[in-house]
Amino acid sequence: MKQLIEIELESQDNKHKVGWICLATDPVSEADARRYLPMDKYSLFVNRIPFPSEVTNENLKQMDGRISNTASLILPDESLDVLNYGCTSCVTNLGFDTVCELLTHDRDDSPVLPNPATSGHLALKALKVDSIGLVTPYIEEVAMSVADHFEDEGINVPNVVWMDCIKDYEIARVPRQSIIDAAIKVSEGVDAVFLSCAAFRGVDCIEEIEQIIGKPVVTSNQAMIWHTMRACNDNSTDGPGMLFNH
Repeated sequence: MKQLIEIELESQDNKHKVGWICLATDPVSEADARRYLPMDKYSLFVNRIPFPSEVTNENLKQMDGRISNTASLILPDESLDVLNYGCTSCVTNLGFDTVCELLTHDRDDSPVLPNPATSGHLALKALKVDSIGLVTPYIEEVAMSVADHFEDEGINVPNVVWMDCIKDYEIARVPRQSIIDAAIKVSEGVDAVFLSCAAFRGVDCIEEIEQIIGKPVVTSNQAMIWHTMRACNDNSTDGPGMLFNH
């Protein structure tokens, strides 16, 4: 039997469409997004962008030739509400305006564009933070690019630590206690602590660190998740850390 069956397409669901770009080498940020973005409210669409194995300023600056194509392959025929770019230090090297232009260059929609650096700054602003202690897993040059970004945004960064991890798989394997100890170390004399890098397992440490230091802790992935939700008019407090009370 050969027969055409006529159908009527269903209307789109009412979930928010969220694109999420991860580095090909990042084993952490997609899992964090799927864990904390409620799947009854959000549909998450992930694409991965090619990246050399070593996290250096030079390699991060070379990402500009890959961003537009990667973004264009996420639901190219539909509009996204939000399009996250999950690399803190790429944004601090290329600049927010450049990254936004690249993300939207080959798209016909106009999604909100969270990224760890910009979302982190918005999170610190919501928390009324003027100074941070910065914990990074990077080599020194990359760590200082992130510190310089926050300084340029008006956030004082007197305390910075780095761990000399050169590859994302190393970053993802930094022990939990090492993250907590580093956060305590940089927390003296500042308003909050920022844990930088989408491949850093900082989200799982937020509430323990906050209990110890009595100050807000913001991470790259937490800030993007929070920014995504607030951009979708979702004021849920069901998320990690003091940030989700704002």
